[in-house]
Amino acid sequence: MGRRIYISIDNVNWAVRDKLHLEALAFNMLIKKSYTSSVLVNASIRRCKDEFKIGTTRMSRIMKNGLSYGLLKRSSNNIIAQKVRDKGCNVTLVFEDRFYSLKEVIKMIQESILLNHVRKQSFLVDAVKKAREPKNSRERVYGRRVLDRMPHIKEAFEGLSNKRIMNITNTKRYTAKKLIKSLVSKGKVLMNHIIVDTEIRPERFSTDAARFDRLNGNVGYLLFDAKRNMIVCQLANSYKYNCDEIRFK
Repeated sequence: MGRRIYISIDNVNWAVRDKLHLEALAFNMLIKKSYTSSVLVNASIRRCKDEFKIGTTRMSRIMKNGLSYGLLKRSSNNIIAQKVRDKGCNVTLVFEDRFYSLKEVIKMIQESILLNHVRKQSFLVDAVKKAREPKNSRERVYGRRVLDRMPHIKEAFEGLSNKRIMNITNTKRYTAKKLIKSLVSKGKVLMNHIIVDTEIRPERFSTDAARFDRLNGNVGYLLFDAKRNMIVCQLANSYKYNCDEIRFK
């Protein structure tokens, strides 16, 4: 039988900014996943590295940093994984009944920060649409009420570029692309390709494309639509939150 472990978005935010903090938080999760009491008894470096399949040097570093960050607490020969959820916004990490490597848990944490960004972006895009293009008076009131609470929001952009994902998750491009693809494959977010027409003529592609890039700042990828014999631009994909793993507790 699997386990559901809650972790605050604040803790996730702090962890993804620092690789050492991130691996210490992931180890905290491994203890909680393995022991419902959150207590690892007789927690020597040898025992921890053997049980969780982590190298000696890395295990020593994780233990030291975990204690320093307050994610772990030593009691005699035992290690206690400290509470990492709070009364605010928390994300649910769902563990199956199997062995998890430290790398897998780190990925789960990185996915959760990206999922939270998509959730917030989806909320804002929906509010702006309802305020500006309401289907009825109820949507208009809802949209305006949300935007009134956030006067600094003038526009909500649907697209989410690889560069932005890299910044959110503090990862390289390859890892960032894998993280968003993983969320899509699991159905946690829905992906939509945004493709717009351009005035670029195929017979004058080089000249028109250069002008298009100057005016729009390299916003996407130019593609040839053979059926319509025209050049289109694929913008950053848009994503929509499609689960209930992030909640306010």
